[in-house]
Amino acid sequence: MERRNIIAGVIVIGILVLALGGTYTYHRNSESATVTLIIDYGTLKEKDVYENVKMPENSTVLDLLRKVTDVVTEETQYGKMVVSINGVSQDKDKGLWWTYTVNGKIAETGAETKLLHDGDVIQWSLKKF
Repeated sequence: MERRNIIAGVIVIGILVLALGGTYTYHRNSESATVTLIIDYGTLKEKDVYENVKMPENSTVLDLLRKVTDVVTEETQYGKMVVSINGVSQDKDKGLWWTYTVNGKIAETGAETKLLHDGDVIQWSLKKF
């Protein structure tokens, strides 16, 4: 009888651990940021605006681009660099480069590391330098 009680106790503890772990995972993954993405192609094309985009917790600016646009990146010594968005590519010969801002401020980190926060407005612009 004592062995049966031990086995039953182990099973109950196992079920509780699985149930609590599942609840924690659900709660953690349910957090998100709702953001706006603007793509400014300059004179090449009309702006694209994606409003109320829900992104999972710990999503980056690059994750956002990948979710709602056709984005092409290149690996550089500094990390991933965006070279094309929705078929519009930067042009080294013309000095056109993709840059981005967060809430109107120039980003200080690469798109693959910049985390999104609820309410952020991300704008990618094809700019001449």
